[in-house]
Amino acid sequence: MRKLFQAHRFGGRVPLTCITLLAGILVLSACNQLDSDDPPIANSTDADVTNIEGNERMFKAATEIARCLEESGWDVQVSDGGGWGVEAGIPVGQEAAYQVAYEVCAIELGYNDVTMTDELAAFNFENTSRVVSCLTDLGYETPSAPSRSAYITTLMEDPHSQPWDPYELIADGDVAEAVFACPL
Repeated sequence: MRKLFQAHRFGGRVPLTCITLLAGILVLSACNQLDSDDPPIANSTDADVTNIEGNERMFKAATEIARCLEESGWDVQVSDGGGWGVEAGIPVGQEAAYQVAYEVCAIELGYNDVTMTDELAAFNFENTSRVVSCLTDLGYETPSAPSRSAYITTLMEDPHSQPWDPYELIADGDVAEAVFACPL
């Protein structure tokens, strides 16, 4: 059994698009959903409140998905590798079954209702670019970047695709450390 970080894996790699999409949606939606009944946080800016709200939403989503997966028999836990996610122990050969379980949980909990927009695809591209820069600074080899327009077009055509995996060239034994150091 192998520990996989931040989400389920496809073909031996972390499906970063799912995590980035969830994080992006939750952060963007938090901008418009602050409760006026909540007391203000002392010495904070609106951006601080939005970041706290977005973090709470990401934690809630990760916790709910993890609970659902546990109820389906998967060994998972909520992790914070720079952004809340689900860490799963997936036995070799069970990746497809885990993918199905993850998707079922996401649909049941309402986290799979992603409508891809140019803005969200651009957010994904910029976030992946940031991770690649971090990995390069730490000495990791990274794949060549697609053009911004090609990346956005790919995500617009298939929101669940992964047009650019910054961890693709990193040895399997080093992926967890790289994800921790440079999370999406």
